[in-house]
Amino acid sequence: MRLTWLLVLGVMVAAPACAQYHPNLEALENRHLSEVEAQRADDASIARAHKPKPPTEADKKAAAWRADHLTCASRKGRTAEQFSAECKPTP
Repeated sequence: MRLTWLLVLGVMVAAPACAQYHPNLEALENRHLSEVEAQRADDASIARAHKPKPPTEADKKAAAWRADHLTCASRKGRTAEQFSAECKPTP
């Protein structure tokens, strides 16, 4: 029992002596915070740079033409043979 108490007291006395003291802890923390802030600013600038532009009227017309072409709604851009070969009615 006494040995246990001595061991506990020894650990309690040794623990603060083993803790490391950093005299520049505040400087380290400030540097880390500035790095985090710089990373966030970089992320925000990348997000702004890659913001998609709204489609123009030409883009909308081209998309509608492609949709018609892919869905066989019209023969635009195909010969009669191509249209019949690509757009066979399914039984």
